[in-house]
Amino acid sequence: MPRTRNGYVRVPCETDWMLEKEEPRDSLNLVYFIALLNGIGVLLPWNMFITIAPQYYVEYWFTQNGTTSEYADSFMSWLGLASQIPNVSVNILNIILVISGSLLIRIVGPLVVNCFCISAVIGIVIFCAPTLEGMAWFYAVTMFLVIVINTANGIYQNSIFGLFADFPSNYTNAIVLGNNICGTFTAVLSIFCTIVLNDIRMVAMIYFSISFAVLIACLASIVLLKRSPFFTYFESKGEATREASNSTKPSWSQIQKTIQHAWPQFLNVFMIFLVTLSIFPAMLTASPPLRGVDGGWVSLIPENIYGGVIIFLNFNVFATIGSFVAGLKQWPNSNYLWVAVWLRVLFMPFFMFYNYLPHQRTLPVLFYNEWVFGLGNSLMAFSSGYLSSLAMMYAPKVVPEALSKTAGMISSLCLIAGIASGVIFTFIIQFIVTHL
Repeated sequence: MPRTRNGYVRVPCETDWMLEKEEPRDSLNLVYFIALLNGIGVLLPWNMFITIAPQYYVEYWFTQNGTTSEYADSFMSWLGLASQIPNVSVNILNIILVISGSLLIRIVGPLVVNCFCISAVIGIVIFCAPTLEGMAWFYAVTMFLVIVINTANGIYQNSIFGLFADFPSNYTNAIVLGNNICGTFTAVLSIFCTIVLNDIRMVAMIYFSISFAVLIACLASIVLLKRSPFFTYFESKGEATREASNSTKPSWSQIQKTIQHAWPQFLNVFMIFLVTLSIFPAMLTASPPLRGVDGGWVSLIPENIYGGVIIFLNFNVFATIGSFVAGLKQWPNSNYLWVAVWLRVLFMPFFMFYNYLPHQRTLPVLFYNEWVFGLGNSLMAFSSGYLSSLAMMYAPKVVPEALSKTAGMISSLCLIAGIASGVIFTFIIQFIVTHL
C-alpha cells in the first residue's frame, strides 16, 4: 500500500483526484492577504479594548469628582482575569473535546458574536454617560461582554491557525504577521489620539468603530476565501489526507502523536510568549525614563507620548519586522530553534536591572542609558516576532500531513498559554526585584 510521509498507510479515497490536480496560483495573493487580515482581526478588538480601558473605563467611568471608586481599583485586575481565563479555557476545550466540523464555521460564528458585542459597546458609548448609580450595572455588563468576546476570540484564533495549517508555511506566518501589524496600528492610533483628541468618548467611538469595521471585513473575507481555487485546493488536499488516515476527527492517540512529533515547537511557542509577556508591557511601562542621567535624549519626546513611542510603537514595529523577515528567511531550522528561544530568557534579568519599579526595588540599577533601554526593547521585540513566526510555521510541518491541522490548533493553545503565563510571571519578577 502507498504511504504518506512519516509512514502512515495510504488508503485510497474519493478525493484522491484533488491530490493529482495541478496546484493553482494564489491570484493577487488574495488568500495570503485574507490570512493577514484575520491575523489582525483576531487581536484588534481586544487590543483596542485594553488600550482605551485606563482612560475610558477607569478614569472616565469609575472615577467621579477626582475620587476613584472601588470599581476603578479592581477593574484592570478583573479585566485580565475575564479575558485570559475564557481564552485559555476555550482553546483547551477546542482540542480536548476534539470538535469536528468545518473550521470555517468556527471562524464565522465567533466573528458574528464579536460583531454583536462590539456594536453593544458602541451603543453604550453613545447613549450612556457615567453616574454613581450606573457604575454597578456598567461594570457587570462590561465584564460580561469581555468574557463573551474572549471566549469567541479563543475559538476564532484557535480555528484560524488550524485552517491555514494545511497551507504553505508562509500562510501561517501571515497570521502572526497580522497579529503584530495589529499592535503597530493600535500604537500609532493611540499616539495620534493622545496628541489630537481630548474627548475620551470620541476616542472610544473611534477605537470600537474601527474594531467593528475590521470584524465586518474579516467576515467578508471568509466569503471570498471559499471562492478561491487556491484555498479550495489546499483545503480539499488536507481533508483528503485526513480521510485517508482516518483522522478527520482526531482521536486521543492522534493528538498524542501530534504532541510526540511537535512538542519542541509547542514548547518554543510557549516560551517565546512567556518571556515576551513577562516583559511587555508590564515591566517596560513600570520603568520610567532616567531623564538627565545619560544626557536626557528622551527629553525630545514629550512625556505624554513617551510610553507610546519608546515602548509600544517601538515594540510593535520591530515585532512586525521580525515576523516579516521570518517569511523571507527561516533560520535556525526546527531542530535548533530552541537554542535561540531559550537565550531570550536573558532579556528578563536585563530589564530587571534597568529602572524597573524605581521606588520599590531593592536590586541595584545596572543600566542607566535610555538608548540601551530602547535598543533592548527593539531586540526583544524583533526576536519575539521572528522566532514566534518560525515556531508557528514549523509546528504543522514536523508532523504527519494528516495531523497538521491539529498541530496548528495546539500551537495556538500554546501561544495563548504562553501569554497568560507571562502575565502571571510578571508578579514573580516583581517580587524578586522588590525583595532580593
